Amino acid sequence: MSDVKVYEIEMEVRSPLVLSSYEAIGNVFSTDWKYIPGHVIRGALFSQLMREGKEVPIREEARDPTVFFQPAYPVLDGRETIPAHPMIYKCKVCKKTVINLEKFEECEEHPFCMESKGGSLVFIDENGNLKFFEYEYVDLESLGINRVIKGRELEMLYSFIGISPSTKFKCRVTDVSGKLGELGIKDLGELKIGRGISRGFGLVELKIEEIEESKLVEDRSREIEKIIGKKEDNPLILLVKSPTFNLSGSKFGLDWKLDLSLGGTELKCEEVILTGRTSISGFSLAGGIPKAKLTNLIDIGSLLFFETGGAIQEEELMKEIARKELRGFGPHSQIGLNFLEVHPIAYGGDLQ
Repeated sequence: MSDVKVYEIEMEVRSPLVLSSYEAIGNVFSTDWKYIPGHVIRGALFSQLMREGKEVPIREEARDPTVFFQPAYPVLDGRETIPAHPMIYKCKVCKKTVINLEKFEECEEHPFCMESKGGSLVFIDENGNLKFFEYEYVDLESLGINRVIKGRELEMLYSFIGISPSTKFKCRVTDVSGKLGELGIKDLGELKIGRGISRGFGLVELKIEEIEESKLVEDRSREIEKIIGKKEDNPLILLVKSPTFNLSGSKFGLDWKLDLSLGGTELKCEEVILTGRTSISGFSLAGGIPKAKLTNLIDIGSLLFFETGGAIQEEELMKEIARKELRGFGPHSQIGLNFLEVHPIAYGGDLQ
């Protein structure tokens, strides 16, 4: 049996990218997502393959998913961004940044000016310092044309606020069945993502590299061990990278059980620190109709704490965590839900 394939996808925005989770406010479509959700990448990728005449097994994937889509986060000078958790604070005046998981720290020079930056995008620079990432946006207007009279109509001037061209993103897609390879995913050179693609928005250029999952898991498990440490009482802290719920799954349908089962080891969720709650909705490629909206999901940047009882020292558990980072920690990861990560900023120690 061939090894599971992971496709590392680098995206570069070529035309303004409009990523919105809600309907237009009046005639204005703005970008409110800080990342490209997995379900958006899934829909764009499958749609592009179908436009090229490929027979994408949409219904089969819906019943028995084998392809799992991570969210795509922006990349700056080769450094990947990550959502900040609520215990990262920044002074509004002097811009001092503090990471403290135990207590709130005031800025000594400017009392009452510290604010939580949970949900913002951050990255670690070459010196191990935490830096904040901000998008550059463009504001464009587009005139709506009536398809019947072939002319413009009153109040059909639309505004789009999108992420500017040249912005780069990166994500990984894990294929446990080999379907994507058979469909020729590596031959794709571009995708159309987000709103306004009929107006020329949302064009992204792709670079796709195929990697064996086993190699990634081996390397990543050593990184995870270094981040967590080897003390028996060290907790497993997971940083939420995509809307999250129901990590264990349930035969009774959707629920809010957040405990983990990792390779036969049961880990109980002891605490959750939230940045907030969110919702997602989508459109069915198979049925051609909108999907039901999922609400009250744990938002990006939140922290989940798990009691390990000393099991965290086991090598196989480290590998299982690394594997889950690629495939998702719970059901519905085929649409980009339940992706979490062990990351240095969640432990508040050395960021190198």
